Amino acid sequence: MSYKAKSPQVILILYLLLNISSIITNNSHGFLLFLQIFVCIFIILGIFIHYHFRIDESILEYQILLFSIPIYKKVVSPKEIIHIKLKRVDLAKKGAFIKVAKGFNIRIINFEPKDITLQLITFSNKNNIPVIKHKHFPKI
Repeated sequence: MSYKAKSPQVILILYLLLNISSIITNNSHGFLLFLQIFVCIFIILGIFIHYHFRIDESILEYQILLFSIPIYKKVVSPKEIIHIKLKRVDLAKKGAFIKVAKGFNIRIINFEPKDITLQLITFSNKNNIPVIKHKHFPKI
């Protein structure tokens, strides 16, 4: 099953507008102006980041894409997973954190469709991976 998520575009656009207004009103010069322009470019690139997550029977695949160009890709087998931790991220959002033996851990938040936690639990049950549920995580 394939899942997709986008970066928080509204928040990034607000940061971009604040940064641009700061550039205009402060009349920055030299290094500070260069730094603010660099931050603006970084925020603009951040708006176009997308995340893909795929669950197969024997692997998990996590990808970060800028436009449609892969920036980061991680394929994890069940042997590499230490545990899956299920937590409540905001008041109404559920998230999963996949702890792997080598490399960066995988954070699963705001992916569509919303049944991703159920699929992760099914995957972990099939492959004997421990699942840790936080005390505030809703019953499934």
